[in-house]
Formats: sequence, C-alpha cells, structure tokens
Amino acid sequence: IQESLDQGHLRALAITASAYASGESVSFFQGADELPEWIRARRKGKRSRIGVEHLLGSAAIPILFPASNVDGAYYGDGALRQLAPLSPALHLGATRLLVIGVSGNVSAGHQRRLSGYPSMAQVLGHVLNSVFVDTLEGDVERLERINHTLSALGERTRRKHGIKLREVDVLKIYPSRPIDEIAAEHIRELPRTLRFFLRSSGATRSPGASAMSYLLFEPGFTNALIEMGRKDAMARKEEIMAFLNDQPLMEAASEEP
Repeated sequence: IQESLDQGHLRALAITASAYASGESVSFFQGADELPEWIRARRKGKRSRIGVEHLLGSAAIPILFPASNVDGAYYGDGALRQLAPLSPALHLGATRLLVIGVSGNVSAGHQRRLSGYPSMAQVLGHVLNSVFVDTLEGDVERLERINHTLSALGERTRRKHGIKLREVDVLKIYPSRPIDEIAAEHIRELPRTLRFFLRSSGATRSPGASAMSYLLFEPGFTNALIEMGRKDAMARKEEIMAFLNDQPLMEAASEEP
C-alpha cells in the first residue's frame, strides 16, 4: 500500500470497522499526508497503517466471528452502524464512485411472496440484510438527490451562497440475481452436521437461504458469485469503460429507471 502511495498510483485506502466499546463506525485510512482525519455523528476517520487486523475486524460478523484487536480496542463488521458508507471515499477526496452492491433486488426487481409464516432463518436473513445491505442503497439515493439539487442550483448560485458541496459521479452495479437464490442452490455443499443443526431454523430451505449466504463459503457458491459478477460486468462493459476513462455519465444515468 505504502509503495503505491509513494509512487502516486494510490491516493488513499480506507477500511471501515465498528468499534464495540464506543459504538462508532471507524474508517481507518492510509493515504496522502495532506488528508485530514474527520469526526461526524457516530463515525470518524482515523489515520492508520492498514494491516491484516483491520481486514479481520471489518469482516467479523458479530457472534459468528471473533472481534479483532486494533490499537488496543476491539472491532467488528464494518457495516454495523455505518450510517453513511460512501462518506469515507468522499472525505478522502473522491469525485467519482464505483459502487458495487450485493443486493439483487434493486436492479432485477424481484418480487417474492411468502407462502407461509416466516421461518427463524427468514427473519434472521431479513435482519442481516437490513444491517449489511440497506444503508448502502439509501446512501447512494441520497448522493444522487444531492447531485440533482446542486445541478439545479448552478455553479453561480452555489458560489454566491457559499455552498461547498460538489457533484460526484456514481456508477452503480448490483447483482442481476438475488444472492439468496444462488445460495439456495448450493445449500447441500454445507457439511452434513451443519445442515442437520440448521434444518429446524429453516435455513436449509430456499426461503431461509438469505441467512445462510453469510456463512456459505463453499467453492460452488463462491464460484457462482464470481461468474455472475463477471457476466454482469461484461453486460455493462462500455459503461464501465467510459466511467474509468473519466467520461460523463449523465446520459447513461438518465436512461436508468
């Protein structure tokens, strides 16, 4: 990381984790010397030298995985209490955001009905998704509303009233299929003892597979996700290339529903 920073290939890298002691969302960042730390409501940016412990903390789903000790404090999954997931990138100076989500519901428009009373696994999956998925989509919507407002005001009006906000291009990529549907197809890859233990919760049946997708690290499932990601990216190849080449996205954005 530091070598890339020294050579000018990278301006900053941030890893977000949730502090169990303070309840804050902490974005540890390693970057250019002029980048300042920041403090906002329930979230802050802290300069650090990124290491394995930051990654372990950021990915540690509560209860399921152990907390990680970083600088004498314990941290868990970065999505916990992360009210503004786009904020760290903006604080570090980003003017264009490539947002890769994990929910297929936004782009695919899948609407499913429950055939009966929700199982424990369905309820757990609903809770996990509300924590790990919904805040990203909401923050992207908020950014787009701010962009539209700033565009309507115009540069002259913004200067006159001292508005320091800037428009930020955002390209959103969401899975073409809900991940829990793919997880349901690979439930049998789990060890038999684990399947037996989880059967009573409904996690081994299709409607409850959303919760299992957080634990299903088996090759068949992960390879299916990789292949879907490749196909989804290739389907939008021209749009992604235009974004990476710093070309305007307004025309492409106006075509989205």
